[in-house]
Amino acid sequence: MSGGQLVYYGQDSLLESYSEDDKFVKCVIDLSIMTIEIVCKNITVKKIDMKDVSFFWNDKNK
Repeated sequence: MSGGQLVYYGQDSLLESYSEDDKFVKCVIDLSIMTIEIVCKNITVKKIDMKDVSFFWNDKNK
């Protein structure tokens, strides 16, 4: 497989209070081939500076 075959594009994302317990948050992510639903107490969303990020699949030395 090539790297391009492993790419999924996000169609939609949603953060909302969980209806069964307002201390929890529900996150739904639609990746076109699958939908992911996560319910948890703490979700941290923050912007990161991409120049400080490295991914193992981009490391040509290994």
